[in-house]
Amino acid sequence: MQIEENNRQAKALALAREREQEREQEKKRQQEQQERERQLAQQQALQIAQQQAQQQAQQQLALEEARKKEQEHLQQLAEERKRQERQRQAEQQLVEQRAEQQRIAEIEQRKKVEEQAARSRQLLLEQAKLVEELAAKQKQQALERQKQAEQKLAEQKLAEQKLAEQKLAEQKLAEQKLAEQKLAEQKLFEQKLAEQKLAEQKLAEQKLAEQKLAEQKLAEQKLAEQKLAEQKLAEQRLAEQRARDAAALAARAATPTPSSGAAGTGAGAGDTPAANIVLPKSLLGGDLVSRAREQAKGLDLLRGVPPLPRRPEFEDRSRRRVFLGSADQDVPLKLYVDAWRNKIERNGNLNYSQTAKDKARGDPVVVVGIRSDGSIDDITIVRSSGRADLDEAVRRIIRVNAPYAAFPPNVVGKFDVVEIRKVFSFEETLKVLDEGR
Repeated sequence: MQIEENNRQAKALALAREREQEREQEKKRQQEQQERERQLAQQQALQIAQQQAQQQAQQQLALEEARKKEQEHLQQLAEERKRQERQRQAEQQLVEQRAEQQRIAEIEQRKKVEEQAARSRQLLLEQAKLVEELAAKQKQQALERQKQAEQKLAEQKLAEQKLAEQKLAEQKLAEQKLAEQKLAEQKLFEQKLAEQKLAEQKLAEQKLAEQKLAEQKLAEQKLAEQKLAEQKLAEQRLAEQRARDAAALAARAATPTPSSGAAGTGAGAGDTPAANIVLPKSLLGGDLVSRAREQAKGLDLLRGVPPLPRRPEFEDRSRRRVFLGSADQDVPLKLYVDAWRNKIERNGNLNYSQTAKDKARGDPVVVVGIRSDGSIDDITIVRSSGRADLDEAVRRIIRVNAPYAAFPPNVVGKFDVVEIRKVFSFEETLKVLDEGR
């Protein structure tokens, strides 16, 4: 008991260590995730700052180009003043006004540039604050993710339940739409199934009657054998009694009888009725006992009860055949099985429920026994799909397509029943496959 307690404590300690390691690994993964998110935020802030610097450089370049254009314009005005002094005097006021407006525009543009730079700096500060807030939020989110994982698991189960209900509703709707199409086929199937059940019932009653008749014959045979044994035993006992009586009689005959008078006293003194008895040789002791023994040997009571007749369930099954699929080399039998499979695949899609398309199941392995006349001998689910309705759908598909074609002459000469082992695969359409594909 102490060893078992130590083992349990060791297992519990190992389990606690594994859980502690898992928690440490989870913390490391969360820290790595936070570090990656922080680096990503820094890279985004750096990219934004670079874009703003580029915009400022472009604005300064535009300002310099404006100044150059202004200088060129002033030079052109100076040349015009030299060439047209009279006209300048008239247009001087207009030129000054234009220059003033241009200076005002430049001042406003400079103010706009400065304001934009101030806004950029403010934006950078806000982005830095945002990065800090984002880091804080990420820490908080890391703590919330663990809680949300459990909530997501519960929501996932609820979603799966809702999805199952939705699929069930869709299935019912699809079945309702196909009900009219399948009504005639269902009636035909029910009729065939009723006929098949009636035939199976008659066959069962016939087998039961044959079994009762065989049991009755067996009982009568046992009773007759018992009576015969008793009769032989009675005959043996009678023969033994007769032998004992004959032996006793022979013993008495062989014993000499004493004379009532003196011997040799007269002519009639020695002749008595007992002395004159003469037994036949067949009744003498040795021969009579031997014959009685021979009669007793003739009664063979140690031979036992004769063998019982063979019962129907021990009949020869050498004509029964298990067909394993593509590996079989019997070409006529393989052609017959291929034709059987084609009929199942061609007509089977109209006889199974749309729920068979649900992936939460396996493909059943079925063994179908076909008699030489094309009727069904038996249907065995070797490996279930995991769903009772799908297994019943397989049986229904096989029964509703019966009877099948009778065996060709080169097959019926060899086999009475062919057993076909196949895998029923329910995907978009029904497929009957060899096992192992």
